[in-house]
Amino acid sequence: MASVGYWAHKTKRLQVHPKRMTEIDALTGICNRQHFSKRANAALVQCQRAGETAALLMFDLDHFKQVNDWSGHAAGDWALQQVAEAVRPMCRSVDAFGRLGGEEFALFLPGFDAAAAVRVANDVQARFMAINGASKGYAFRITASFGVAELGPGGDDLPTLMRHADQAMYAAKRGGRRQVRVFDPAMAAEDGLADPRDRARGVAREHAPAQAAVLAEATRRATA
Repeated sequence: MASVGYWAHKTKRLQVHPKRMTEIDALTGICNRQHFSKRANAALVQCQRAGETAALLMFDLDHFKQVNDWSGHAAGDWALQQVAEAVRPMCRSVDAFGRLGGEEFALFLPGFDAAAAVRVANDVQARFMAINGASKGYAFRITASFGVAELGPGGDDLPTLMRHADQAMYAAKRGGRRQVRVFDPAMAAEDGLADPRDRARGVAREHAPAQAAVLAEATRRATA
């Protein structure tokens, strides 16, 4: 009987492990986009039922392409892992924290208004700036651009909150990066989201000076 119990327990563990693998981002160990959305949506519904506020904080690492280009993809992976480790201790059990893809992350904060979420973002930024890769031979510093969206009185759904936080985040990038912006309806017009290709073109233009600098540096080294 003990043997039967052992194999039943082992079989259950083997069933749970693949499920967990579909929920977790393999590189950082935090929620992947799908599982983050599931957890955040459940928490959002709970806040709406209880008449509580909530905020969504999204952030994107600044100049991350340059990290990969100049220091290599191993350095980029290390940076993403450090970012997750910096934010994880700040999360409560009710929060949802996930990597949405690439260098973009999101943190859903039940019970927090926009002002409280901004304070969290500033604390997170301070943690990022304290990350030191000297022991690994990395000279770059990690900063991020943050966007905050607060649950509206009309009861926004998660896609709306994510769209608003995303617009605020890109406003922070346009404003010079390494800062926090709170969503304002005027940002929708600035962001040109009527045609999603507009933002892609805008981001391409935004990165053009940095890309030109990389090319110039590569040319200088080749001719030095």
